[in-house]
Amino acid sequence: MERSLINEQMKHALTTNESWTLKLSDQLSWSLSASMGTKSWLRRLASIMELKPGPSDGLPKVHFVLHSEFGDASGRRDRHLHASEHLNPFVIQWTPQKFGFLQWWTSPLGTEAICELPEVGSIENDIMMMSESLLPLYRQTIAAGGIPMHAALIAYSEQGLIIAAPGGIGKSTCCRRLPPTWNPLCDDETLILPDPSKSFFAHPFPTWSEHLCGGSSRTWNVHSRIPLHAVFFLSQATKDEVVPVSEMEAAIRIYQSAAEVCGRMWCDMDSPAQRGLRTELISNACRLAKAVPVFALHARLTGRFWEHMDRVLPQFEAADLRL
Repeated sequence: MERSLINEQMKHALTTNESWTLKLSDQLSWSLSASMGTKSWLRRLASIMELKPGPSDGLPKVHFVLHSEFGDASGRRDRHLHASEHLNPFVIQWTPQKFGFLQWWTSPLGTEAICELPEVGSIENDIMMMSESLLPLYRQTIAAGGIPMHAALIAYSEQGLIIAAPGGIGKSTCCRRLPPTWNPLCDDETLILPDPSKSFFAHPFPTWSEHLCGGSSRTWNVHSRIPLHAVFFLSQATKDEVVPVSEMEAAIRIYQSAAEVCGRMWCDMDSPAQRGLRTELISNACRLAKAVPVFALHARLTGRFWEHMDRVLPQFEAADLRL
C-alpha cells in the first residue's frame, strides 16, 4: 500500500472539509480537493462542470494548491529529480510534469496528485487554468481507450451524434440552428469512452471560451453520457449533403480532431512520451472508426443539414456498435 509522503506543511495546506467527485466511469473517477488559496477557484470549476460534492474514500485524489503554498518544492522545474536536497521530503519520489500554466506532481503509484497553480490574477487566467487542469485526466482516459475530440455532441432520439470540425467552421452555429428535437449537449469539446460492453459513450465538456469574459453562467453535466451512434465531420458548402467516409479516412479524421485537443498536452512532453501518446490516440481512433459510422457533413449557412443527417441514421439503428 502506498505510503503518504506529504509533510506537515503540505497536510495543513491541503486540509479541506469539502471535496468534489469527477466520475466518468467506474475505472475513471477522481476526488478533487483544494487548499485554502484555491478553494473558490475549485468551487467555480465544480460549478461549471456540475460536479457533485462527495467523499474521497477509495478514489484517486487530485489536490489543487497555489505556488505560494507549495513551499521549496516548487522551485524545482526540471523533470529529473536526481539532486533532491532542495526539495520538500514529500515530493522527492513524485513525478513532475508541466502542463501550460500548471505544474503537476504525481505520487509513485499514481493514486495521488498535486496540481500547483500560479497566483491567479484575472478571470481569463482562472478559466485557462481550469481548461489545462483537465489535461492529465485526458491522458488517463486515453490510456483507457478514450478520445477527447474537438466536437459538438448532439442528443437525438436517444442517440449521441458528434459534429466535429476545427474552430471557426461552424459547430456552434449548427448547434444553434438545430430544431427542438435535436438537443445540443455541448458545442466545442466531447470526451468519448469505451464501455465495458465494448460500445462507445460520449460525455459533454465545457466550452471554456464562453467564460473567459466572466459573463456566462452556462454549465455542462460532464457526468452525463449518451451512447454514440455516429460521427459527422463538418465543412461549409453550397449544398447540404452527408457522405459516408471509409474506415481509414474516418480514423485519420478522428485522430486529427483529437490532436486539436491534445496538442495542448504534448507540447510540454518530451519526444518519447509524445510519441507514445500519439500511438495510443491512433489506436483508439482506429477502434472508434471501426465501431461507429462516420460521415462527411457538408452544410449551407441557411440550409436544413439536420434532415440529411437524419436520413442516414435509421439504417444504423439496429447496427452492432461493438468493437
